[in-house]
Amino acid sequence: MLRKMVSCLLGILLMAAIVFFCTQFTSTRANEQEEGVAAETQAEAAKGVSVISVERAKDVRRILTYPGRVYAFQKSILTFRVGGPLLEICVEPGDHVHRGQKLMQIDPRDYQIQLELAQSKLASARANLEAMKKGARPEDIALLETSVEQARATYDLAKNEFERCRQLVERRAVSASEYDTAYRTFVNARLSLEAAQKELEKGKAGARREDIQAAEAEIRGLEASLQAAKNDLADTILVAPYDGIITTRKIEPYEMVTVSPSYKEVLGIHDISRLKIEVFVPEKEMASGKFVKGLTVPVTFHVQPNRQYPAELYEIDTQPTDVGLTYKLTFVLNAPKETSILPGMIAEVSIPEFSSATLAEDSLVVPASAVMDDHVWIVNMEHSTVSKRTIVRGPLVAGDRYVVYSGLQEGEKVVTEGARFLHEGETVQIMIHG
Repeated sequence: MLRKMVSCLLGILLMAAIVFFCTQFTSTRANEQEEGVAAETQAEAAKGVSVISVERAKDVRRILTYPGRVYAFQKSILTFRVGGPLLEICVEPGDHVHRGQKLMQIDPRDYQIQLELAQSKLASARANLEAMKKGARPEDIALLETSVEQARATYDLAKNEFERCRQLVERRAVSASEYDTAYRTFVNARLSLEAAQKELEKGKAGARREDIQAAEAEIRGLEASLQAAKNDLADTILVAPYDGIITTRKIEPYEMVTVSPSYKEVLGIHDISRLKIEVFVPEKEMASGKFVKGLTVPVTFHVQPNRQYPAELYEIDTQPTDVGLTYKLTFVLNAPKETSILPGMIAEVSIPEFSSATLAEDSLVVPASAVMDDHVWIVNMEHSTVSKRTIVRGPLVAGDRYVVYSGLQEGEKVVTEGARFLHEGETVQIMIHG
């Protein structure tokens, strides 16, 4: 009996031990599962961000290449300013010419005659003006005085005759017609005397100031006509406006040169001692501010791809083209001496992403997407946490980077994506590390 009781007690203790161990095992597994779920939830809650290192401008600078076409620095279509038959052609396409060199000439005879006529008219007008300023000569005064005396004698005679007829007509001794004739003769004699006296006064006093001014104005007009005649004669010779090469000839010997209704084109000339290269740049690159007049960049030509030549930015068009919203830039350079570069050839202009005119090579730069007003988010790579850092930023360069004057050091990691909703000290998940 006692043995049975001991056996039952041992069974009960064994069962209790089994139940205890099973309970402890189940509780441990549940705790482990809860901790794993919490860790997974915390990992899922960490925000994903992209980060990049703070770099120097020289480490991220890219070279942008733009295709372009070569043009002559100067090119012109030449015409005569006066018309006439072409007498002489002095050059042909391909000839090198110097400024002022004679190229063509038309018949100058008509223009020589016009010049001589203008000279004659001017000389006559100047002589008349000189006479007006000096007044009448003594012999002219003597003639005028004689004329006055003759006019006075005629007047006295006519006056006496008129008085006689007036007395006789009252006594009806002469007819009315005789009286009228004597009266008209008297009146005409008086007018002639007055005119002779005025001419004498004018001769003694010289020309009036108004007459002299009118004569001087006439001379100025004749001088202008003479200069125009000289210009026309000089324009019968066509000369080179600058050093260059003749490109085309559009007229034959003895052909008539016309200037109306439009000027006839006779020669083409261009200057290729210097070359222009035109390239077209998209608006994003124009907005970077790196294109300033005087910027020097390397240029290569397809006919000589292994040589670079320095070119200078010469013109900046601020009016966009009709296609593609691009802007034309014109670079100039001295023509290479070791090879012949001609208009129409293809060139490539290489432009640094940052120019020395806008950014020093040791400047710190960060992507524009990393800058939030006046601060950035710095990432602690060891603990995967973030902290806000105030910076002093400079201009936007290359369209997508800010210069940083202070607040950052080279090599620090900044958030470029996912920074909008970060908090100080927050744990993040680094998605992309640049």
